[in-house]
Amino acid sequence: MIWIAFREMRLDREIACDSAVLKLLDHNQYAAYGNTIIHFADKSYLPRQFAMVNQLASSKKQLKKRIERIAAFTTESKRLKLKSILIFMFLAGVVVSQIPIVSAIPYGDDRINFEHKRTVYEDLSAFFNGHDGSFVLYDLQKAQYHIYNKEKSTLRISPNSTYKIYNALFALESGVITRQQTSMKWNGKTYPYKTWNQNQNLFTAMENSVTWYFQMLDKKIQMKNISKHI
Repeated sequence: MIWIAFREMRLDREIACDSAVLKLLDHNQYAAYGNTIIHFADKSYLPRQFAMVNQLASSKKQLKKRIERIAAFTTESKRLKLKSILIFMFLAGVVVSQIPIVSAIPYGDDRINFEHKRTVYEDLSAFFNGHDGSFVLYDLQKAQYHIYNKEKSTLRISPNSTYKIYNALFALESGVITRQQTSMKWNGKTYPYKTWNQNQNLFTAMENSVTWYFQMLDKKIQMKNISKHI
């Protein structure tokens, strides 16, 4: 794709050069200019030492496009110039409007800052049996964090299916489901996993990570209550 892009860019550059030359010529000289390029491109007229460096030694297809553009060349009217300026200004505006978004993307607040907080870093590696894990405990009474593996513990990551644990707890706490009644009826929509395409309860939904079940719980709990629990 990059090679094709550069090839097209080189062709556009040559066509732009042709246009610049034609603007300096009289209309009756356009054909002569085109014929000059055709004759000059013929390698029988081109010294060998210039063959590789001269853009006229391009492919026949590209040369054909250039000649077609020369043959159809007309000077820009004021209306066309104005239209081009307006299009350019519009595109420039679009690009400029994206600068705050583009500059914000690489900034990313991807780590939790525990500076100026009471934090105890502990070595709990013996409990992980060689696994590369992390642990964070917040003591409400002491307002203190106990952390193992600072590098992983302070990194922000999407909770993904881990949220389903909290989701289930929120639903139980809110009374949306009870220990005796956790069933949800399947809405009949076909999902990519066979185990999802049936009625679920909390145990089957948790075992098979059934997203639609927990989405239904969220709707029943409602956003304000979810925010409160979080």
